[in-house]
Amino acid sequence: MGLAVLSEETDLLYLQAHYDLSYINASVHKPDSYGVIETLLMNPIFQRHSKFFLRELHRLGDFSVLFYRHTPYDTTEAYRERPLMNLLQSMLPLSPRNLPDYDMTVLEAEDCAPRKTVVENQEPFALYLSTVPNCSVNRHAINTRIVVIGCSKTALAFLETLLCKQDPNDMVTFNNVTLICESGMAASRVGNRVRDAFLIKKYFMDPRHMDMVSLKTYVNVISGKVSKIDKRNQILVINNNSYIPYDLLFLMNGEQFLQPIRQNRVPFLEKPENVFVINNAIEANSAVMKLKQLHAKYGDPDYVIIVYGHFLQAHATLHGLLSFGIPGKNLVLVEPFPYSMALEKRQRHKVSIYNDPDIDQAVYDHITAEGIQVYKSYYFIDWEFDSTENVITMAKFESRHHMLELDCMAMFYFAEKEIHSRIYKVINQAGLVYDGRLVIDNKCRTNDPKIYGAGTLTKYSRKYYAMSMSHKHFNRVEIGEKLGEQIKNMLIPHKSKTDEKTVCGWNFEMERGDQLVPRYVKPIMRYCRLPGGLYYLSITKPGRRTPLETAISMESYGQVLITGNCRNLDKQGFFRLHLNDNKRVETITCLAKSPIDVYNIYCLWGKHEKLLNNIQLRFEMVLITDLFEYFKEPWAYAIYHDKFNDLLEDLNKLMTSKVGEEGESLVEEVIEAYEEAKWQQLTADTKDSLDERFKILNYPRIIEQKVLNFIKDHLEDLPMYAHPIVVRTILRNYQNSSLFS
Repeated sequence: MGLAVLSEETDLLYLQAHYDLSYINASVHKPDSYGVIETLLMNPIFQRHSKFFLRELHRLGDFSVLFYRHTPYDTTEAYRERPLMNLLQSMLPLSPRNLPDYDMTVLEAEDCAPRKTVVENQEPFALYLSTVPNCSVNRHAINTRIVVIGCSKTALAFLETLLCKQDPNDMVTFNNVTLICESGMAASRVGNRVRDAFLIKKYFMDPRHMDMVSLKTYVNVISGKVSKIDKRNQILVINNNSYIPYDLLFLMNGEQFLQPIRQNRVPFLEKPENVFVINNAIEANSAVMKLKQLHAKYGDPDYVIIVYGHFLQAHATLHGLLSFGIPGKNLVLVEPFPYSMALEKRQRHKVSIYNDPDIDQAVYDHITAEGIQVYKSYYFIDWEFDSTENVITMAKFESRHHMLELDCMAMFYFAEKEIHSRIYKVINQAGLVYDGRLVIDNKCRTNDPKIYGAGTLTKYSRKYYAMSMSHKHFNRVEIGEKLGEQIKNMLIPHKSKTDEKTVCGWNFEMERGDQLVPRYVKPIMRYCRLPGGLYYLSITKPGRRTPLETAISMESYGQVLITGNCRNLDKQGFFRLHLNDNKRVETITCLAKSPIDVYNIYCLWGKHEKLLNNIQLRFEMVLITDLFEYFKEPWAYAIYHDKFNDLLEDLNKLMTSKVGEEGESLVEEVIEAYEEAKWQQLTADTKDSLDERFKILNYPRIIEQKVLNFIKDHLEDLPMYAHPIVVRTILRNYQNSSLFS
């Protein structure tokens, strides 16, 4: 029937620290009841009875919990050391955790650092779980043919939520999921040096995270380009010669930087090899390799490389080129900003890259200090093309009063991001509604009920009057996660579904609930390296960007806390924390010459200033001189824990629930107080009365107990907190101590 090799799991602490084991109740299992499947092979004839085979493994091995580690090498034929396990569909995939960025120097000085097992990083692997109860749970087999086009972060988040985030009481197996991408998933194989030097980090879905999820286990990855969508027969044409059937199709290509199209020329006839755009790690790596070839071929020491564009990617590319040994004197930055009123046909940039004049000045000072020549308010016009060598030899730009002609060995082009013409052609020929972008409804459906769209490729239908709510203004990972949950709930047979009286299409009357578009709340993050050894981090609220000068002029802007000076970054990094009028963190901007704890600072967004150890009061009392050091102190690490938001959500539910024997609710009393005040500011006496009611209704004791339970459940991650259990252990033998005798 099958063969399995089991052993005892000896590295349980590492698994608990790096994977979400909340499905396991540790108090139920004995310490030696955790096992690991070293290898397993089952006869395909008996594979339908896999849960019985797993159950016998639990019984014969005397392990109530079994893990299986799936490494990236297991799916690579050249490096595979064991046969592919064919029972993964019967096991539960575990999601990787985001650990805080521990500052071991500070924590060790305070004698409260976590164990090295918690903070170490082993080779990444995907982890699967089997327990005796899970072996008895029936799985729903979904045979719907799901095809995803595009390898954007939205697509990856959608697939991860759909396939890997399982409910142990409602497990689902998707048997037919396909991802179509031009480069497949090869971006994960590009070295970290190129990735860190050229790319902007916007999400935490890095190659390590993807290896710890292992989507390749569930997804058929096809490298190719979509040529046609046949809606009638529900077939995709790939590379004009292959056919893929689908039941549900998801378009998630997104916008890209594209090579310019010369005026009065046949479009796409000229594709010079020395004009580069960087949208992913593969294109960055190809550009580096090609530059090495061009330099070896021409050997001119006075060569010029032009970087054109008013995007953060252009400045990150400058750092990448400098880090790979290109002198600053050979680089030229040409920017179409500030906007010139004389050039009406050019794309307008209303907001500067950093949206902060102090940071703008500091960054440009470091760029010029590297010897890079900068031209502002120049727009790309044309180039001289050498058809023999298939390269450009000169680029032409114009400003309001001048023309600029630059001889060049290569050019990096970052104009406005656009939808690729091939994607537009496919969408248009398929009869999908296109209005500058692919038009969708509030369920991400197009005018074809079998075709969905998400990400920067899309926009909402005009009937919603939600032009400012386009997906391009929001967190793409959150969009993919919500769509994944929506499709999973739609495909599971017994999931409760609301009776939808409407049908998919554009000529129907909407129900009242259908008039609203989804609300996305996660922040937008950008982190990269800049010329001069700078590290830049920006975390802003979702939605359209507003110029800083306009935002400051609003009465509801709030307060700004700043430490450091952009003009003296060698001494101290610049940290700008913006609190809105509700005292919550709304914008974070950092510029420093040392690496930034990105994940820790990301976790600060949206938190109330009281939660940050009364940061506003401490700042006004001049007790905080460096916000970087302030957020490295041991008290803050609970905020960085991946389960902390679950605790806050639990406490929010508590505050809106009824407590006490009579079922009293403080929220109802607050609403009554505001109604009596006609929704104006409450008086001091009313606030004091509500504070007394808060204490009388026993809320503080319940909140304290929930917080203590949270610390107790995560003591290995948060050893810097003195939980009563830890205190009792420390004072266990105090009666015998000479200090107390």
